[in-house]
Amino acid sequence: MDQDNKPVPFSSPEENDPDQFLNKAKRLVLEEIVEFEHTEPGSTVEIYVVWFSKTLQNWKACLSTNQANGFYYEVTYNGDKGVAYVDSYVKVRNTPRWDDLRDLQKSTKETLEKSRDERIAENEMVANSEGMSKPDDTDKPEFRS
Repeated sequence: MDQDNKPVPFSSPEENDPDQFLNKAKRLVLEEIVEFEHTEPGSTVEIYVVWFSKTLQNWKACLSTNQANGFYYEVTYNGDKGVAYVDSYVKVRNTPRWDDLRDLQKSTKETLEKSRDERIAENEMVANSEGMSKPDDTDKPEFRS
């Protein structure tokens, strides 16, 4: 086995050295990429750490790559069992979520008002281009209960 493919151990004499965990996480993600072909043919894969945390004997790393395929990886190490889990994700959508209900109501109202005003303006443009007059209140049907 050459130097580049040498396994990175989970533990070492430097127990508090985070680089050993980051290197292991990168190695595991690379194995995942190769095994499941999460790469573009002929490209060089660069793996970088987005977030990392270690608590007692456990650690977790979130990683991504320079690939345009949108994959995101999460490596979780369970120190009690001595096993690492690699999760692969693909971003499906980005949906905004407001902190405060008032912000949501204000934003929704502004969006609805804008949409309503745009629809009215569009209908008026179509009516004007077809030589139609703008409807007034007398054109509305009368409803009785």
